[in-house]
Amino acid sequence: MDEYIIDVIIDNKPERLKVYVQSLHAVIDNMVSLGSVQSILKILRTKDEREWSFKDGGLERLSELRNEIISEADIANELNKYNEYN
Repeated sequence: MDEYIIDVIIDNKPERLKVYVQSLHAVIDNMVSLGSVQSILKILRTKDEREWSFKDGGLERLSELRNEIISEADIANELNKYNEYN
């Protein structure tokens, strides 16, 4: 697992969060799942200082799509498959 630091907007205020997950995709999934996160501004993977910035980090559409997923296990399986190939 890697450490990621995420700059987000919660309740219209900038916040900084930290998560330990296996991939960038898992970071985004976690932020979408929180519900209180309005947008993602920047993600930093601390082990190599790799950074991703977002012009429009709004999560509305991703939240809508995620709400259509019935099985959390399906999400985990797909993320694990993706990580194996990348």
